[in-house]
Amino acid sequence: MVNTTVDLRKKNTLITLKAIMDGGSITKADVAAKIGLTLMTVNTIMNDLSKKDIITDCGIADSNSGRKATLYTVNPSVHHIIGVDIGVGTVNIGISDLNLNTKEALALDVNNSNSPEETINIILKSVLELMKTHKVKVGNVLGIGITVPGPVNETNGIIHFLPNLKGWDDVTLKDIFEKNLGIPVFVEKDNYASALYLKRRLGSADKNVVSLTIKGGIGTGILLKGSLYRGENGVAGEIGHVSVDVDGPRCNCGNFGCLEVFASDFAIVKDVKKSIKNGEKSSVLSKYDYNIESLDINRIIKAAADGDELCLDTVFKAAKYIGIAVSNALKFYDPGYFVINSRWIKEIDGVSRIITDIVKEKCTLIQRDRINLVFIYEEDVYLKGALMLVGEHVLENTVNNRLIG
Repeated sequence: MVNTTVDLRKKNTLITLKAIMDGGSITKADVAAKIGLTLMTVNTIMNDLSKKDIITDCGIADSNSGRKATLYTVNPSVHHIIGVDIGVGTVNIGISDLNLNTKEALALDVNNSNSPEETINIILKSVLELMKTHKVKVGNVLGIGITVPGPVNETNGIIHFLPNLKGWDDVTLKDIFEKNLGIPVFVEKDNYASALYLKRRLGSADKNVVSLTIKGGIGTGILLKGSLYRGENGVAGEIGHVSVDVDGPRCNCGNFGCLEVFASDFAIVKDVKKSIKNGEKSSVLSKYDYNIESLDINRIIKAAADGDELCLDTVFKAAKYIGIAVSNALKFYDPGYFVINSRWIKEIDGVSRIITDIVKEKCTLIQRDRINLVFIYEEDVYLKGALMLVGEHVLENTVNNRLIG
């Protein structure tokens, strides 16, 4: 019975804290009215949160009754969250406050030939340096969220297989970080974590959402009524590894003709280089001392935006594959929003229109005005997702929650 009472108190504390965070600045009476608890219960909880410096007073509310009520808000300076995004050739590390406002982010170039142990040691060292720079104590870090580019067991934090990073099979990532840092660690597939962040960005807490992020690879996150859907094996929504050409080249995942080998950033760069080597003309090389190996997606995007025909044609061809894949996914999942996060789609004129036209042409089962494609570009969406992993845990779970003890 004692445990039940304690657990109920913790749950009410989280509900109260979430109402304060959502409100920005709010009175005790308004919190009680918003969450349906008695004013006496809310008063006790908020007094306790104030003593622990989790919330702080921030002014006086306007009132016509003559009695002034104190406003409260979350104190962002006491508790911190750390996010780590492990990518292909890069690792991004960030530290944020409780409101998920990033204080600093580091981008590290990491050799893909490194062993998992070598990369992990680089990350551990960088995390400790970041904490030292911001004078953050271990006890004030609520957790570390880590995102990886492939399937992972979100419960025990063991990586199964990363198709674009060799050697990362059965790596006990959560256990390694917790033993070395003494901080709770939450590990998730990068696209799944980014879907949690996009839920907050879109304000779609109870919507069905599919998000497609196109970078070096292509990944997907799915939200069903606001809840993350992983599937039985942690590979739900692997649109990037669905074959769009059964006679296409082999993908790093082992399949043939995956969307990723035709429309990822890496695929576009590879196609442009191949075309130039085959004698096709492009202005993109003249700007970079005719060094074909210097070409990357950023330079190709710039050339395409400036009207280079080869770069434009390559991007448009990739967009057609994306349009086909998105139209199929819409029929699979029928989401309220389909979010596409890609720099080249967002920044090059005409690309989003190609995708939209293909989708509307092929999705005849859905009324056109009910197809909600959202085109965005956020480079750090995986890092924000990593931070969100901890933020979601802190506001939803009473177990292993440093914020409420």
